[in-house]
Amino acid sequence: MFEVMVDQERCVGCGFCVRACEFGAISMSMKDKVVLICDQCKDEEDGPQCVKFCPKEAISFTTLDSYAQKERTKTTEKLISGLAKSQK
Repeated sequence: MFEVMVDQERCVGCGFCVRACEFGAISMSMKDKVVLICDQCKDEEDGPQCVKFCPKEAISFTTLDSYAQKERTKTTEKLISGLAKSQK
């Protein structure tokens, strides 16, 4: 099962995805300046437009397992980077 996922660290709050959404279902958190995504168009033939229009590639259309693996890899890379810096 595919889901629309947002990498909150990459999202810069540009709003391109909000304008690209054919359903008007994406909103912007004014407090955090990040988008709140739905999954209404996951079955559309052309796929989610928000994914295509995000200039920072903060939005992905992926399985939950793939997204979780990506997040684990990112966390591991941060830990390794932090260890390398602390050993200098």
